[in-house]
Amino acid sequence: AAAAAVAARAGEGGATVLERFARENPQVEVVAEERNGKHPTADAEYINGATRTAPLRNFDPELIHEHLNRLRDHHGRKITRVRRRIDRGATSSVQGAWHGTTHGAGAQPRLDGSEPGVRR
Repeated sequence: AAAAAVAARAGEGGATVLERFARENPQVEVVAEERNGKHPTADAEYINGATRTAPLRNFDPELIHEHLNRLRDHHGRKITRVRRRIDRGATSSVQGAWHGTTHGAGAQPRLDGSEPGVRR
């Protein structure tokens, strides 16, 4: 896994989840520390130096385990949007190309004699 260390701080019931997670994932370093008056969080530090924090407030043990697995499986890089090229095809529209004057000023008059761009 890409995670170099996972420092998880969990409240009551979270210690057994951390122990189970540490047993199942020996490649991950798990450090637990108590912070009085603070909400439990799971902090992940990755090999590339990136860090991520997941809040664990009011989570049941299974959900805590799921969040720890997500942090373990994450690569540590920032998520970027992948842009797709729009395939317009080789054939043009049957209706003709659209341009700024298609339905507004300068457009061809309608067959019924009404003004283009004016609603009745």
